[in-house]
Amino acid sequence: MRLPAQSDESVGRRPYTAAISDDGMRSILSLAAILLSVAISVLAQTQMATSGTNLDSNGWTTFTPSAGARIIYVSSSAGNNRNNGLSPKSPLASIAKGLTLLRNGSDDQLLLKAGDTWHESMVLPDVAGTSASHPILISSYGTGARPVIDSGSKAGLDVYSPTFHTDNIAVVGLNFYAGTRDPNSPEYVPGGAGNVGITWAANGTNLLFENCEVQYYIDNISMDETNPGFSLNNVTFRRDVIANAYSTVGGSQGIFTSGINGLVFEENIFDHNGWNASIPGANATVFNRNIYLRYTNGPVYFQDNISTNSSSEGAQFRSGGTVLDNLFVKDSSGFDLGHLQGDPIITTANVQQNVILESNDIQDVPSPDPRGYGIVVYSASGPGIQITNNIIAHSASTSNGATALNFDTTATGINATNNIIYQWKNAISSTPGANIISPNAINLTGYLDPNRTVETYDASVLGGPGTLADFVARASSQSASNWNPALTADAVNNYVRAGFTLVVMQVVASPASGVEFPGNTITLTLTFGQAVAVGASTVL
Repeated sequence: MRLPAQSDESVGRRPYTAAISDDGMRSILSLAAILLSVAISVLAQTQMATSGTNLDSNGWTTFTPSAGARIIYVSSSAGNNRNNGLSPKSPLASIAKGLTLLRNGSDDQLLLKAGDTWHESMVLPDVAGTSASHPILISSYGTGARPVIDSGSKAGLDVYSPTFHTDNIAVVGLNFYAGTRDPNSPEYVPGGAGNVGITWAANGTNLLFENCEVQYYIDNISMDETNPGFSLNNVTFRRDVIANAYSTVGGSQGIFTSGINGLVFEENIFDHNGWNASIPGANATVFNRNIYLRYTNGPVYFQDNISTNSSSEGAQFRSGGTVLDNLFVKDSSGFDLGHLQGDPIITTANVQQNVILESNDIQDVPSPDPRGYGIVVYSASGPGIQITNNIIAHSASTSNGATALNFDTTATGINATNNIIYQWKNAISSTPGANIISPNAINLTGYLDPNRTVETYDASVLGGPGTLADFVARASSQSASNWNPALTADAVNNYVRAGFTLVVMQVVASPASGVEFPGNTITLTLTFGQAVAVGASTVL
């Protein structure tokens, strides 16, 4: 029997005694049956809710066009712009030509041939899909690797106009790539210009980006409601790989968003954005990161994502929201909740079940900038901020100030409890009495296997060489054709959590047998390998 840690008490082995009557045992079984019934009901409701979103058995969005939809095929290897593009046997050659055939208010589909490469930008016209369930789809056909839009120094996907209304659009299964900025590519141009991978600065509602790669741009994705009158709503990123953004002349983000209501991230990978150590001047700095979500967004929903090797923080959640079951590894800080003291105070955030490992320092030149935080909270207040059941472990920072949970002076009334903090130089920094910061499990012993990391997962579960790089490469190589749940944040987090269970060393029943009748009492004595916090003994 194993129980999760619930305490920051001193090390020790203490017995805990609870008395349970036979009638009480029946009550427990009845309660369990009720809870099971509730869980089944919730699951059924969830399945009903998602049945209209066209998800297949592996969680990928499927699209069934209406009878009148136009399907447009484009192939760089076999196409010709003199073709009509309405059959895989007569594809167009250029993306630009295919885009001209999309009709506003339709659920037309523009499909690029898998395995092909284009050296052009995708400049979207002013079109909108029929509805959220019947969007315009820009995706692929055939088998093989994602189609590559190798835009070099130009934007990969460009949507920029204050008059556009680009609603109900899905971009699925494409690879946006700045080949002239990739130092590992024969196309690489040292000191060459750069651009943004996906720019969306137009009115838009119900936008989906799924199963895409975006790599080597200055900013890989920028969705910015900067012009008056713009409105961006219900934008979802699912199972995308957003990696290797860098700049030699200014800021660089994996993704930057501003002014979006209904912003959702699910099962994406953000890796090594904001810097590139092999390129002079592309240093890691405090101004660059994997994920930058400005305070002008609505509350974000961020679940089951992976953030690794960021220039600075893995993420800045400046507008609050739900941050659930994500994995942050070797970022200078896991993430910020809120940010600048001048920003509006956030009052709602649900931060649970995240795993933050090996936060390090900003790898600036000529020497690292000390960091090493787990979760940093700024400009946040009230009981609507819940930071619970997270694991923050194995600090890799050289800084004496590395802190697992850090609250600035503007953070008050926050509940930060039932978190596990292990092998971190400083556990919690908070103004005394300002926040609820106990109980938390801080540097306890007696865990089953607290030294589990992504590296040990790669070696023991995946059979790899035991490196973060190998795990990220495996996870990033996934697509709709080879999805593996073992390469997700949820799988790694469950593996790490299992190592942080406390072992029950001994269970003794008294009397040992012969009294299993109504009204009789059996006393169970449990001896743990570590002190735990429990409530008063209760007879059920």
